[in-house]
Amino acid sequence: MNNELMMTVLSWFVFSLGLLWVLLFIIYKIIPMPATLSQQISCAVWFLKDCKTVVDTDTQATGPAPPDASVLPSRQSVDIQPAKYEVYVQFAGVLARDSVRAMMRKLGEQGWNVQGAEGGGQRTSDATGTSEVRYAAGDKAAAEALAAAVQESHLSSRAVNAIQNSSVEKSKLEVWISR
Repeated sequence: MNNELMMTVLSWFVFSLGLLWVLLFIIYKIIPMPATLSQQISCAVWFLKDCKTVVDTDTQATGPAPPDASVLPSRQSVDIQPAKYEVYVQFAGVLARDSVRAMMRKLGEQGWNVQGAEGGGQRTSDATGTSEVRYAAGDKAAAEALAAAVQESHLSSRAVNAIQNSSVEKSKLEVWISR
């Protein structure tokens, strides 16, 4: 290959990337779309920034006001020892990380062993359309109690259900929620 051909190919490649970025930017700013798709495109548009920061900033700017997570009541069954369960939170959609963090802190105050509360959970598109607490066999009562506590945070308009999942380890509960 000669240098002229390589420069031509490279020029067209750079031009194509620039054109693609401009199109994504226009789509992101002008066309209304579901929150998850908007978040994915925002990560491509702002490719020099950390995607977690971009999505959180975008959610705070466009999402609804965070609910007051301090209204979570402390209703625990006497049979359940929340401290023995590790609780992990995954979320998606227009939920603001601060809202999720507030819910996680409140759950911690109720005795749940919430992991990563200061980080505000894990934003993942896998949580899109979910509203559930996943648990291993034998942890149903704890999962239902946690689901009730999460439901009362009003982060999701859908009912939060306890769902048995074989990929969840014993004494670990996973909150999957989106709006």
